[in-house]
Order: sequence, then C-alpha cells, then structure tokens
Amino acid sequence: MTRIDFYVLKTASHESERWQFAARLMEKAILQKHQLLVVVDTPDQRQALEDVLLTFKPESYLPFRRVEEADLQQPAIISCGEDAGQQHDILINLSSTLPAFFSRFQRVIEVVIQQQDVLEYTREHWAYLKERGYPIHHHPL
Repeated sequence: MTRIDFYVLKTASHESERWQFAARLMEKAILQKHQLLVVVDTPDQRQALEDVLLTFKPESYLPFRRVEEADLQQPAIISCGEDAGQQHDILINLSSTLPAFFSRFQRVIEVVIQQQDVLEYTREHWAYLKERGYPIHHHPL
C-alpha cells in the first residue's frame, strides 16, 4: 500500500518556501536513487519550481525534466497535469488536487505551508486518504 507523508512547515507561509523544501526533498531522494514525479497545478508554478531547482545549490545540479519532454531518463520529472509519465516510486504532490494515479506510487509526499488555501486542500487530501486506510505519517517541522 502507498505510504503517505505530510511535511507540515509550521512557520512557512509563502509558496517559495514550499518550493525550497520540495527541492531539499528532491535532492535527498535523488541521492538515494529514487525516481520522482513532482506535480504542480499550473505552468507558472512549474516554472517557479524549476527556477528554484536551477538555483537551489550553486555547487550542484538537481537533474529534472518536464513530463512532456521526450527524454524521461532523469530521476525527477515535473508535471502540471494528469500525465504521470512512467514514474512509480515517489510522488511529491504540490498540487491542489490529489492526482488520480497517486496509488501506483510507493510513497506520496505532501508539503504543507501555513497558507489558507494550501491548508484547506491538504486537509481534504488527509481526510480522503485516512478514510481509505492509507498509512499516513505526519512530520511537523
């Protein structure tokens, strides 16, 4: 069964802080040889996340591709739609919806910041997942 992790950033309230934390999670997962899919809502959000990934650490590079690009051999794929590509390992969901394909992943990660709309939809995700018996892990940070 898919493992669910909610990382709650108790003092973060800006989307940029969410992208930074997601970049840290991505770096850790890539170093551990995981395959990632990161889902956002819009092309603008995808671009904002990509900008963070390109400047995250000046001394290193986090390899990623957009899901619609032909070469999907990178360990991290970013999608802003319903396309999951071929990834089945870790899903980092930064989207306001829980993707229909989430259960094909071994692990789903939600990053929660103290922004009203994010709090509302991640609470909905939590309730949906709990009601269906998924193992949920809460990480207050």
